[in-house]
Amino acid sequence: MTTFVQAGMMTGQFGFAVVSKTASYTVLVADRGTSFHVTGASTITLPAVNTAKDGFALAVSNNGSAFVLVDGNASELINTETVVVLAPGGSIIMVCDGTRWVGTVQHGSSMFVEKVKTVDQPKTEETTLADDSTLVVAALPADTIFRIECWIIVTCVSSVPDIQWSFGRSQTPQASKYQFTITQEDATQLFDVEDSLNTIRNTPLDGTNDKVIKFEGMIHTHPTLTTDFAFRWAQQTTSTAQLIVKLGSWLRLTKLGLA
Repeated sequence: MTTFVQAGMMTGQFGFAVVSKTASYTVLVADRGTSFHVTGASTITLPAVNTAKDGFALAVSNNGSAFVLVDGNASELINTETVVVLAPGGSIIMVCDGTRWVGTVQHGSSMFVEKVKTVDQPKTEETTLADDSTLVVAALPADTIFRIECWIIVTCVSSVPDIQWSFGRSQTPQASKYQFTITQEDATQLFDVEDSLNTIRNTPLDGTNDKVIKFEGMIHTHPTLTTDFAFRWAQQTTSTAQLIVKLGSWLRLTKLGLA
């Protein structure tokens, strides 16, 4: 299928009707020939192939900032998977051949979501961990492995307040591991963390220069439930002095595959 033809189908040309969805939806027989434009963390569930029958075509595009799942009925396949994960900007056009769904995925092929801070975020006299205002990814699909990359640029006016941080998850993962480095004033420290629960890590900060905390790791999400994932932080030692996570800090999650 050419990019031209796919673009025409997704935008309503060639007879495809465009329908917007902001929540999970189960496709009906009457939806034959529909292009669903989805925003928000949602699951689009396909009809059974013996209900849809040979030649039933539809399209799904992810027009939001969270993952969208396209789920075959029961254990029925879309190409070779029971669930297709669409990152923001991703799309799929599918046709039922009577035994399974055959689909072509376009865009978002690297399957990553990236969040970038565009303004500084200060905290004073806050020692309770809370999600960062920007570095949050909603609704990671179940039973899926993601690579985690995160750069945090942090500064404070003195060695107090220092920072405490964790990666918050709404569901306990099957496995996770992080490696992080702290770089400041030409010195680098390296740490490995085996982590199956939300874990607080206390990081002392020295002086007033910016520090960069660089994280790399993986997460294998909960076997059956979607998971929200966030960088969480607070002061470790309460202080009226500002602790600032600065603009340019970013979090990226890349889908490596279904387990």
